[in-house]
Amino acid sequence: MTVRNNLLHRCHVGGIVIGGAGTTNGGASDCVITKNTLVDNDTTGSGGGQISIQNFVAGGHGGVRTTGLKANTTGSFAAGAIDWNYYKFRSGGDYEFIWNNAAQSTFSGWKSVSVTSKDSHSALVTSNVGLVNESATSALPASDFSLTATSPVRDIGDSAEQPFTPAAGQKDFSGQGRIANGRIDIGADEFMTPWQGWRDQWFALPDGGAGAEALDDPDHDGIENLLEYFQGGDPGRSDSSRWPKASINGAALRFSYIKAAGELTYSVERSSTLSGQWTAVTTSEQTDGLGTCWKDIPRSGSKEFFRLRVAQP
Repeated sequence: MTVRNNLLHRCHVGGIVIGGAGTTNGGASDCVITKNTLVDNDTTGSGGGQISIQNFVAGGHGGVRTTGLKANTTGSFAAGAIDWNYYKFRSGGDYEFIWNNAAQSTFSGWKSVSVTSKDSHSALVTSNVGLVNESATSALPASDFSLTATSPVRDIGDSAEQPFTPAAGQKDFSGQGRIANGRIDIGADEFMTPWQGWRDQWFALPDGGAGAEALDDPDHDGIENLLEYFQGGDPGRSDSSRWPKASINGAALRFSYIKAAGELTYSVERSSTLSGQWTAVTTSEQTDGLGTCWKDIPRSGSKEFFRLRVAQP
């Protein structure tokens, strides 16, 4: 059994509970629990905590990668089977780890109890994990547990999984690829910049690769991937209509373009010669509200060149 890339939030008696409550009524073996995010579970205070592993036998075909605050087991684990986790508890609150029915109230105690090496690469913090909305009291979807750009859990996942090879069809909780920036993130969400997300959507290669580089043109329509990105194009379909374009609109020249990448700035510039100095066009920008924008520029009667400049702010 594999449990991966899930978000469990405010479950009533526990986040993940596996195995039988006693040796005679069930059990579990050869399970992998990996790349999950668990927030504020066991709302009834029943003792299930974030994760409870009961009467569990760890086999040779998998380990355990938990993101929980509580484990309870009378089974056995291979050394290092519980690791690469990031635990957060609220400042002023308390937490408890249980191993073989013995409670551990310190993280160091939890890691050292028994002969099994646990959480040697993990961290326990009171600071924010860097989620978009860490308010555990909010009902979904108001609570957004995707990662922010400054999250400390970015790119610190299991080093033994580098280079990471996802299982067939494996995606993160939001449906994106499971690795960016060369290393997997801890938890159910993989942070990607908008540009990485675009490349992941079209090529499943957020860090680039054959056909996905900024200047590649896989559909051979003369529009490189970077232009397709900020003009909202489809890199797999020839469509030159999305190029910025100029047309005559009465006494004005209308310069039209598409603003598809909200994190970028778009500006129109003019020059009397292609080799001359470019200056910003200051006339008001108009929009149809659907992403297409234009500027109506009074015609000067002489030859001029215009271009769209796109940059990161």
